[in-house]
Amino acid sequence: MFLAGILGKARGDGLGLYRGRIEKGSEIAREIHPLTSETIIVLSGRALGIVEDQEVPLGPGQVLHVDKNVHHGLRNVGDEDLHFFVIGHPDF
Repeated sequence: MFLAGILGKARGDGLGLYRGRIEKGSEIAREIHPLTSETIIVLSGRALGIVEDQEVPLGPGQVLHVDKNVHHGLRNVGDEDLHFFVIGHPDF
């Protein structure tokens, strides 16, 4: 998995913007951000967003918003790399 910051605390920005890539068959394990909401925008590939006990299928151009203090994860369920943006507000 690759996640590179474009905006963030280190620059003094009020939000974090990250471009990510998850390889076929891989995932971001369930996590929780007590102070940060997260919005995931799928650029290419097929994903399964996990929010609490709910699974949300996602494809290119689709968006998943996760409120702060909510368990969530993201799994690549496609046959190619999953590319996406993550917006964290405020930054992680």
